[in-house]
Amino acid sequence: MGGISEQHRQTFEARLARIKNGGPNTMGTLHVGPRDEVRASEAKAVEKAQVKMRKTRKRRGSPMATVLLLPVALALGALSVFVGRVAAYRLFSDDGIYPVALAGVPAEMFADIAIASVLAMLLAWTFQLTWGMRRVALVAGFVAMMVGEVNLMQSYPDLFATFFSDTYVAGMLADPPATL
Repeated sequence: MGGISEQHRQTFEARLARIKNGGPNTMGTLHVGPRDEVRASEAKAVEKAQVKMRKTRKRRGSPMATVLLLPVALALGALSVFVGRVAAYRLFSDDGIYPVALAGVPAEMFADIAIASVLAMLLAWTFQLTWGMRRVALVAGFVAMMVGEVNLMQSYPDLFATFFSDTYVAGMLADPPATL
């Protein structure tokens, strides 16, 4: 046992001597890991990769493709509202397959927007219309059809009578809902 404690005392004195001489890691600074010169090349490579990722993320599609897809997005937004209203009428109205009323309110009032929203999201995802001006055009078509459906019904009553019933079209034309 005396040998081990003597060895510890000699190691401790050697450390004190190094500290007094000012050797490495004795100036109150602890250096851990590889030197900065070694990591410099790795840091530059990582920075270049990050810059490249930032550049590629800015533009998701060509401007020409976006311009060509704007009318498609408008049409798909309007189509989703039309299909949602037809589906809700055919399924949940009094003439439909499943006439449902929630707290006295016909389900067709809410089902058309729910069906149209789900359809619009599916079409947006399918045709990559989920960002930028493409999404704005899709939402604009959605809102335009919601607001202007009665105007289209006045212009093309026979077309709407094909999808809805004659009584529905006559009722909508006689008493149109209030719009913005």
